[in-house]
Amino acid sequence: MGDCNCKHGASGAQGVCVECDIPQLARNNYFTGKLLVERDFTDEQRYVLGKLRRHNQHLHGWGVVCGLKVKQHPNPGCQERFVVIEPGTAIDCCGREILVPREEYFDFEAKFLSNWQKQYGPNAQPDLEKSHKIQICVSYKECGTEDIPVLFDDCSCDATSCQPNRILESYGFDVLMDPQTAGGDGLGVQLKWDNTLHFAKVVRVAESEATERLYLLTSTTSGGTNTAALYQLDTTDYNVVGSTIFSDSTGLDVAVSPTGDFVYVALQPSAGGAPQVNVLSWKDLANPISTSSVGTGSSPDLTLALSVVPAPDGRLLAIGNKVGVFAISGMNVPAPNPIQTPVTGISNPMAIAVSPGGHYAYVASNGSTSISWIDLSSSPLTGVALPQPLPTAPSSLAIAETTKGDTLAALDTSAAPALYFITIPPAGPASASIVTQKVTGFAYPPSEVLISPSGNWAYVLELDSGGNHDAYLQVVDEHLVEQNQPNFLGSAVAVGIAPVSEAISEDGAHIYVPFSGTSPFDNGGVAVVEVLQSDCADLFLQSIEGCPDCTDGNCVVLATINGYKYGQVVTEADIDNVTDRHLLVSTDVLTQVVRCLLDQGGAGGVGPQGPPGPAGATGLQGPQGLQGIQGIQGIQGIPGPTGPAGPGLEKGLVQITALGWKHGGSLKFSALPLITTPGDDARSPGIVIAFNDWIRMPPTLDATRIFQVLIDPQEQGDLAAGFENPCAITGSIIPVTATIAGNLVTSATPILGSPAKTQALAFVVGRNTRIFATISKILKEGELNVWIRLRGDFLLDMSGRAVSAEFVRADFDTGERPHGSGLCLEGGLFESWLVLQKT
Repeated sequence: MGDCNCKHGASGAQGVCVECDIPQLARNNYFTGKLLVERDFTDEQRYVLGKLRRHNQHLHGWGVVCGLKVKQHPNPGCQERFVVIEPGTAIDCCGREILVPREEYFDFEAKFLSNWQKQYGPNAQPDLEKSHKIQICVSYKECGTEDIPVLFDDCSCDATSCQPNRILESYGFDVLMDPQTAGGDGLGVQLKWDNTLHFAKVVRVAESEATERLYLLTSTTSGGTNTAALYQLDTTDYNVVGSTIFSDSTGLDVAVSPTGDFVYVALQPSAGGAPQVNVLSWKDLANPISTSSVGTGSSPDLTLALSVVPAPDGRLLAIGNKVGVFAISGMNVPAPNPIQTPVTGISNPMAIAVSPGGHYAYVASNGSTSISWIDLSSSPLTGVALPQPLPTAPSSLAIAETTKGDTLAALDTSAAPALYFITIPPAGPASASIVTQKVTGFAYPPSEVLISPSGNWAYVLELDSGGNHDAYLQVVDEHLVEQNQPNFLGSAVAVGIAPVSEAISEDGAHIYVPFSGTSPFDNGGVAVVEVLQSDCADLFLQSIEGCPDCTDGNCVVLATINGYKYGQVVTEADIDNVTDRHLLVSTDVLTQVVRCLLDQGGAGGVGPQGPPGPAGATGLQGPQGLQGIQGIQGIQGIPGPTGPAGPGLEKGLVQITALGWKHGGSLKFSALPLITTPGDDARSPGIVIAFNDWIRMPPTLDATRIFQVLIDPQEQGDLAAGFENPCAITGSIIPVTATIAGNLVTSATPILGSPAKTQALAFVVGRNTRIFATISKILKEGELNVWIRLRGDFLLDMSGRAVSAEFVRADFDTGERPHGSGLCLEGGLFESWLVLQKT
């Protein structure tokens, strides 16, 4: 099959597309007098190349053979852009040899930015605070070289055409951004109903791998009253760790943000009107952060479904037969302000699937054989039909992202059910194609489809149409379907009675199936189905199921950098050369490993008894008895009174609001606010601090200790000796009225008399004092460092509380109180400094 070296965008300019499988099986037959033309020589090369590559691919496999270690750049100034890749050899999935003969310096930052802008737009810039998992990989590349004139060219009449004299087998490096894990599909799977979560009337399930939380949304009706409830479970033991109730509402769907910090709940209010989406913090389910109606209509819509876009913008897609399709943004910030944008071109939507990479969304419409796709990076958002309609109308969609593109599963649940797979290449949905073979012959009528993270397996939820309404899961081998092979359906596994929906964990290890049961004897629950790997002994049998193909892409992963932030320095501690590297070790290395195992086995291959192993896992829980009939829900109690404020941060404290200088800046002495001091005719420069409310004017003795200015009169000599020796200078602390622009005091006027309160203080050195002369003398020869201190613990407001002295650190967003929150710490020491320039 053709692959053209483009699966990860790693082929460079002028790269030559090379077929993964070379179907040249006829070799030249030479005889005396035979006329040899270009075709003969080309076939000769293709025959040998095909033999060699099939030998590598089918007999040895693919991966890194040796070397190709990724290291930090030796120059610290280059470590935010470059890594060093050592020489080595690899075999890609097509069996092609990749030889890196010398040490390479790879600009991974530029490649990351280039791939980011391909995904999010040519002017998009990565979020500097967003962490990513990136992989550095190498791919095979062919380049024409040594251009020479072509003597006979059918396409040129003037003999000026040129062709490469040689084809150079080369390589290219790339960066994979946030690659999807391959999942736990293995070479075959078995489904085992491992556990049951006994919660009645569960309608939807969502899981967050990031926070290890499972969310169950229930919806019940009692006495004509609808009530929805959300339960939060710990996935390590399935214990309930949180819950909340939505009165007078029908539960529709639940979804979780990519990082697990927000939970989205779709509800239909019993009073009517449009459905709603509630945004909850995973740490506080009881208090919704926001609630917004979906769409502008007033009609109820019980078909509303949610799907999260795994992208930095944190968008949520909502669909409903009546409301249509909406993109809701602003969902991934601490105080969401959701903004709804309608998606045009799609009517009567009933199923949605978003690609794991967040590039595209796919929507199936009620009764339509066309599936619409949405480019999530475009504006405005518009649905566009895939190039090929399906033979029948699908009602359920699921998608997986693989290294060869996306695989979309579309299930038709009509009287003649069928499952279709649609392959979407990296070029995008405009080049999508339907796999020829469709899946039929289900054990029971299907209702919904899921797909594993690697795209190898589809899990079809089925319902026995007989009287028991038993639920089943049946596995479909997507690879066999794509290869037009038989026996692609696994056995149907029972998973409860009257299924409602299904969900799959992010790692593909568990499937959750809510079922209703048979009321009043069984109120249902959630079947936890474990996805099991095939037995290791069966690995030998895979050779009879077909030869390997290039399903993993052609960029061989060399190293992984977890938690990468764009622009950060990358050192040895950040580079993982082992976890995601696929090794293809030589027979010599395998021989050494086997010998090592034999040598360490002791005489006769039996070593001494080792220490006791750790205790085994707790056995399976025994069967639980029938759940009792659910009692009538009690009336919710009224909220209790608000408790007293705790110690520490508090609001309402007087704070510093402006300074007469810019912290850490420089200015001339005369540029400070000029103030007239008592007993001095001329105005002198003053150090002014202003507050946002009245403070008590401190006594004279206290004032000189509370508000201090320090300089080093022998600064040049001290600095030459290697130290600083700032000393507090004498001056007057006077109340002033300050004129403020932003947080800068531009001028100040003394308050005459002996006021008991003020909103600004000034430290002024009179012009007739010796210290003023000293400062002036120093500034004629050079600059002067000045330190300012204000002891907030001894400066009181009109209610007797100490002011909050934090100002500069809060502006730098490094203070102890949340920036802009209004919360303060009482007291504290204010410090700042500036440089007075030479006059």
